[in-house]
Amino acid sequence: MKQCLLILGLILFLGIKPPLEARASKSKTAKETTVDLSGKKNIFVGWVDLSPDQWSLWGDSSKEEWTQVIADLNHDFQSSCQGQHLAGRKVSPAKDPSDENT
Repeated sequence: MKQCLLILGLILFLGIKPPLEARASKSKTAKETTVDLSGKKNIFVGWVDLSPDQWSLWGDSSKEEWTQVIADLNHDFQSSCQGQHLAGRKVSPAKDPSDENT
């Protein structure tokens, strides 16, 4: 009988715990701070590092095809940053994953 109660209590505890963990971790009254780029004239936009080894997860037929998709996505992201979000500033985009800010 004690064993059944213990198992039932454990099952109930595991059933209640996940919904409690799903609540928001941030306070709704806390404000997020943004980076102030108003005084910056030169901005380096890095490479969004997606793993070429995970090509099969994304449904591509080969690693080379996925590597090209990564490069295209990064170039599109960098050009949108330069054209929309960082207009009026000199943007230096990363050319590949190993390119670093000088």
